[in-house]
Amino acid sequence: MAVETRHAEKNVLFDLLMIQRNKTDWEKTPDTVKMTIKLATQRFIAIMEPEDVKLVQKAIMEID
Repeated sequence: MAVETRHAEKNVLFDLLMIQRNKTDWEKTPDTVKMTIKLATQRFIAIMEPEDVKLVQKAIMEID
């Protein structure tokens, strides 16, 4: 897989996880949108390299 593609996937996954992490906005989000975001996140995780997923999850945790 091209490095550019992997980088793009990591950025998209990061954005999706950050959306879900923002509790104030997430609580206001309609349920259909929440389901779509969660499904997209799961699909990205399924197609991504496991080490890339771990890097993104680590980056999210370091924000706390």
